[in-house]
Amino acid sequence: MYNQPHASTYQKNYSSEKSEIYCYNCGQPGHIARYCQQHTATEVPDGGPSETIINPSPLSFITVPVNGIQLQCLLDTGASNTFIHTSTLSKIRHNKINRIKGKYTLADGNTTVDIVGEVEIYIQIGNIETRITALISKSLSTLCILGQDWIRKYAVDICQSTKLIVIHTLRSSATIRMDNNMDKHNFDLKLINTVILQPQHETIVRLKSPISSSGNVVFHPNRNLQYTKLIAIPNALLSINNYETYVTIANPTNKICRIPIHTNIG
Repeated sequence: MYNQPHASTYQKNYSSEKSEIYCYNCGQPGHIARYCQQHTATEVPDGGPSETIINPSPLSFITVPVNGIQLQCLLDTGASNTFIHTSTLSKIRHNKINRIKGKYTLADGNTTVDIVGEVEIYIQIGNIETRITALISKSLSTLCILGQDWIRKYAVDICQSTKLIVIHTLRSSATIRMDNNMDKHNFDLKLINTVILQPQHETIVRLKSPISSSGNVVFHPNRNLQYTKLIAIPNALLSINNYETYVTIANPTNKICRIPIHTNIG
């Protein structure tokens, strides 16, 4: 598989940039989220604070210093919290970890992330040092996910048309470019439910994704699974919404095929 205190009082003149800026709330050009007139986002419980589910958008990655070390981070507008992988912490200097254990349920209500602690991290955006408390997990698809807590705290504008990220504080703002090599980012899609395939039948199955939303994702099936189960799964161009997507699986044999929940499909 290839391929998210609020500084709301900060004011800036966007008249010269309106045609290039897209709102991450409604996805429309010409304005930013703080000035959006649409309030169509849905509040969904996820085991913690309520989060706003944003319509699917392209994956946005930035490579920035995190605690002084260059790190590729995913900006996920559908994730209510910021996450960092346990392997990342072994490579950087960091503050004391608050050891907590539990499961964090994502917005789809099906996907859970095992949490082993939380730690404050520092993300350098241009000349501005930002701070956020990140949940620590071993089961992330990427090294660091910057969620809506960080996006809202720093009034982040994600400009897909210009591939720019703009952050704002009360005193200043900073702009950086998104990464361009997003086709190299890999992550797994797994079955949400156990699937029973009848002989000579095909079915559409639900898959859970480690990212909240993305359009035009190139899907490559798990070849080993196809070989061992004697099933057919096509390559596909998928759209991920609310941590979910769908693919078709066919059983061309004369025997019933069972594929367990959480199986990696591609």
